[in-house]
Amino acid sequence: MIRRPELNRSSRRAGFTLIELLVVIAIIAMLAALLLPAVQNAREAGRRAQCINNIRQIVLAMHNYEGAFRCFPPGFIQPGTGGGQIGPLPQPALIDTVLNRQKVFTNVTQWYMAPEWGWHAFIMSQMDQGTINLDFAQAKFGSNNVASPNEQYIRTAIPSYICPSAKSLPSGRPGSGMSQGWAYGTYRGSMGAYDTSSAANNAPKVPNGMLYDGSSVRFSDVTDGTSNTILVGDSLFGFWADGFSCCVRVWDDPNHPDLFDAYWQATAANSAPLQFFSFGSGHSSDLCVFGMTDGSAKTVSKKIDVNVFKAVSTRNGALRGFVQGVNIENVTEGW
Repeated sequence: MIRRPELNRSSRRAGFTLIELLVVIAIIAMLAALLLPAVQNAREAGRRAQCINNIRQIVLAMHNYEGAFRCFPPGFIQPGTGGGQIGPLPQPALIDTVLNRQKVFTNVTQWYMAPEWGWHAFIMSQMDQGTINLDFAQAKFGSNNVASPNEQYIRTAIPSYICPSAKSLPSGRPGSGMSQGWAYGTYRGSMGAYDTSSAANNAPKVPNGMLYDGSSVRFSDVTDGTSNTILVGDSLFGFWADGFSCCVRVWDDPNHPDLFDAYWQATAANSAPLQFFSFGSGHSSDLCVFGMTDGSAKTVSKKIDVNVFKAVSTRNGALRGFVQGVNIENVTEGW
């Protein structure tokens, strides 16, 4: 008897058709599109929480400084000796800024680190950075091929001085010799409010902020209330050892209308280019984080009224005569 070979019906391999594969890919793409914003929002919420913790740590350190020296640290101080240094950035920084209320990119290719020291340097012990032993009697940078003892420290990265949402901070940092690789610092202190609308460079007769040139503000000087007065806040770019990266003044200037994310330049006496950034941040939803003098941290909308923002940027009487949308007392009476 001749047997016929049985057909192996299982030899046919099961698989997806092209249409089925396309449907599966489309579903995966839709799920990814739905989940990506949620993941990004969750990450940004985490970065903002870390930024709030950084600012609280800075304000607490300033409180400890005030407890030890009976005043808050100076915003910056003039050096007794030595000069600054210009450092090209190995990798240019492309910073999201605002000019005349329009978003623009600012390309930072070099930075002049001024010889002044700012508040970042004065609270090292209170920030638990005891290994950074700055000697303020010595120049920041050396001369005649002799390094300053301070140069080895200004390249030390301090994570609490950098907002996690700060964008476009290159890994390659400027500097040369022992100071190569200056460390970033993106938080700035409040110098107060300046009125530049009535006269050019019309600075206040009595400084009205918390941190400024040679300042020694005490808690008793904050007559507006410590919960109503900004001490430090978010900014976009800078270096903690640079005295001119220390602070921000809030001004009312029709030629410079941007309160947040602004950038401008000036020229020092030695013709070195000075670069400045206002308060600002890379946080989503147009928010900035600020540390108030009482130790609290708050998120503030970048769309805040200019007069309200000037009021909370000052410490001594700006709220008593405040008329929303019209004035703050120090701007109209104390200039």
